[in-house]
Amino acid sequence: MTNATKTFAIIFVALAVITAAVEMSSGPAASQAFTSKLVSVDTSQVNKIVIDKPESSSLTLSKSDNTWMVSARGGKQYPASQGTINRVLQQLNSLNVSSVATRDPEKYTRYKVDSTGTKVTLLNGDKQLSSLIIGAPQIESRREFNNYVRRPDDKTVYAVKGFLGPSFSKKLDDWRNKSVWDLKQSDISQINFLYPADSSFSIKRANANKWLSKGDTLAVMPISSILRPLSSLKADGFIDTLSVNNFGREQYAIQLQLKSGEQHRLRLKSSPTDSTNYIGVAQGFPYVFKLNKSTWDRSVLKSRSDLLKK
Repeated sequence: MTNATKTFAIIFVALAVITAAVEMSSGPAASQAFTSKLVSVDTSQVNKIVIDKPESSSLTLSKSDNTWMVSARGGKQYPASQGTINRVLQQLNSLNVSSVATRDPEKYTRYKVDSTGTKVTLLNGDKQLSSLIIGAPQIESRREFNNYVRRPDDKTVYAVKGFLGPSFSKKLDDWRNKSVWDLKQSDISQINFLYPADSSFSIKRANANKWLSKGDTLAVMPISSILRPLSSLKADGFIDTLSVNNFGREQYAIQLQLKSGEQHRLRLKSSPTDSTNYIGVAQGFPYVFKLNKSTWDRSVLKSRSDLLKK
């Protein structure tokens, strides 16, 4: 055997040993971090989501007859936002692992993947489909965040792409369905603004893009700013300490009349506890809700003179 042959043989053996060592040290657990999905469920089978947050009441989202409800522990159930829940399930199902942070349980608190983290459990009835502890965020750059997560039955802490905090730190109100009504703008034929004293007035649709008030043609832009929030009325929050029946006397009322003859009525008054909000009730909607005062003063609660063409 020549010296060259001996050299090649030694190199070959060394490479074989190194390769075996790498495979043994990485093992299935390390490769699994990049080949397995942390959450993989058929979202159509999920009919219950339990969110346990540290130092806060757990929230339960449950579906019955295709309707989602949300409640705090032992509290009243409220209709939940289907869109918000769909987005959260999709986010969990599409988590991409970027790295393994640790497998040392003594470091769990550092990454907030123990009792200091938020535990999310997906169920079908009483059957657990998946569970994940969402921990601290990891800042990659000014515009890029990762999040530390761990499955309760797995020692490995993973960093996944994206920032999960806003999705799972929501309060009860954030999960609720805030849609009061959703109408087509083109179906609205008349709006009556019932204001204090003698400042009330009405506007009527003349054609697709023309509105009149007492024979005067109204400007397009302010009418557009009124139609957007009124046609798709969404609450900014709720006042559960006050019921619709004891709402009291309103300061402002807005009545929509549709081409079909159907009517919708919104009643508003200033919040007695928060100067930044109006509180309101709407016909057929069972809860007292909040609307941002500056937004509605600027966009909707206009005087007749504000709407006239200059």
